[in-house]
Formats: sequence, C-alpha cells, structure tokens
Amino acid sequence: MKKNVFLVIVIINLIFLKNVFSIENKILLKIDNEIITSIDVFNETKYLKAINSKINEMKKEDIYKISINSLIKRKIKEIEIKKNASSEEINIDDGYLNELIKNTYKQRGFNNLNAFNKHLQNYDIRMSDVKEIISTESLWNELIYQKFSKKIKINKVELKKQITKDNNKMFKSFLISEIVFKISEKQTLNQKFNIIKKDISEKGFSNAATLHSISNSGFSGGELGWFAENSLNPKIKDKIINLKVGNYTNPIIIPGGFLIVKLNNIKEDKIKYDIDKKLKDLIRITTNQQLNQLSNIYFDKIKKEIKIEEL
Repeated sequence: MKKNVFLVIVIINLIFLKNVFSIENKILLKIDNEIITSIDVFNETKYLKAINSKINEMKKEDIYKISINSLIKRKIKEIEIKKNASSEEINIDDGYLNELIKNTYKQRGFNNLNAFNKHLQNYDIRMSDVKEIISTESLWNELIYQKFSKKIKINKVELKKQITKDNNKMFKSFLISEIVFKISEKQTLNQKFNIIKKDISEKGFSNAATLHSISNSGFSGGELGWFAENSLNPKIKDKIINLKVGNYTNPIIIPGGFLIVKLNNIKEDKIKYDIDKKLKDLIRITTNQQLNQLSNIYFDKIKKEIKIEEL
C-alpha cells in the first residue's frame, strides 16, 4: 500500500513539474527565424548576475528588461554573423578562445579558471555557455573589423611624437565609467537624459549603465578603467578635466549616439614610457574606440532590417 502511494506521489510530482516547465518555457520573441524563450531569459539573468553582482540590487522588471535586450542583441549578432560567414569561419581557434576567457575572468578579479568556474557554478552556469557568449562577441568584432578596418584613421607619426614629448612628465590619470546611449525617434535628448539621470540618482551610475548603455561596457556597470590624460580623446578630456570625482558629464555627441562619462577617481604620476609599447597601446585603444562606434552604427542599421515579433 505504501509503495503504491509513493508511486502515485512520484507520478503527480512528475506531471506537476512537466506542467511548470511547459508554462515557464514560453516563446516570448521571434527574431527572423530565431526564438527567445522564458528559459533563455532566466538563463541570461543568471549569467548577467554572475558577471555583474550589482545587478542583484536592481528591480526585477529592470533585470528582465536588461536580460531581454541582451538576448535580442546577441541573436541579431548571431544572425548577421551567419549571413556573412562560411561554416568554416564560424568556429574560433581554441587557443584564442581560451585567451579571451582568461581576459574575462581576470577583468572580474579571478586569478584562475578554476576560481571563475566555481563562481559560475554558484549561479548554475556552464562554462560551455560562457564560451558560446564570448565566441559570438569575438566573431562579431571580427566581422566589424573586416567591414570597417579601412575606415579607421590613426596618425601613428603624430601619436609617436606626442608620446615622446610627454615621456618623463607628470600626468593625471582618470578612472572613468561610461554610458553610451541612443534616442528613439519619439524622444528628445533631454527626455532621455532626464530618464538616465533619474536612474543614476535612484540606482547608481553602475546600474544605470547596465540598464541604458548600448556599449559592451554596460554589462560591467560601464567601467572602463584608468586612462592617462594624454591618451584620452580630446573631446572627452575637455569635459572631464574640471569634473569633481563622483560627478558625470552631460551627453557628449559621438558617432552613432551619445556618451556620458563619470569620473570615479584621479591620480597623478610621473610617466616613463617604453615608447614603442605605448604606441602599440594607443593604437589599440584608438582602434577599439573607432570600431566600437562603427559597431554601434552598424548594429543599429541591421536591427532596423530584422523583424522582431512578440509572441
């Protein structure tokens, strides 16, 4: 008798779990022929919380919005990558992928892969899922480089002259964060900026960046790190040079949108460069800045051409 009762309970539980799963795993969006389900959103939320713990401080509706937008962005990138690449080009070399993963966990304060993996397990995230996300972003960056590398404008001679001139001098360095945003056709810049300011005031700059920024830095709260004043874009330098620590700029016009910069800290050091190494660093930084702007413009263009349906 007890055995039969136990079997009945097990069967009821299995039916219940099946129903719960079917309810939870609803199709929410269709992007061309790709779909986003409620389970996808649940898993994306876990991933975003794992890479930015401050997301836990946000309201559920904000976290949901961030997760949906993150998935839409990745799906659109995946669709465009497949359109522009042969099957051989879609895979990434394992050695390069491992280097990207190393950069990812180092940026988040982990000393080794095991520590990062244990952290991910706390959020029930598989390393294979992280590899897939990083691979998509890497393939997208490669696509952008192939399409737009000829449009990158860098005067290496002038950069080297400036580095040589600045060597062995005292310079300020700035610890900065950013919010890169666009406005919709029905919005004015002031309306959008007021919404962002309200969220900065109520939720903090980091969470506002995660909520509003279209840059990849948004996933880490907009943090960019330290920049020497002579390596900053002159337009940005002019805006932050007189800022007090903790304050942020008004929107700065950039290609493809607008930029808000927050000044987190300032330090002053005597800088002695390895000139060739510094030149490579500045070329990399300048190239990445220009490619990020071109990436945002291109993404906005293809997003308008893709059909996104709510189901």
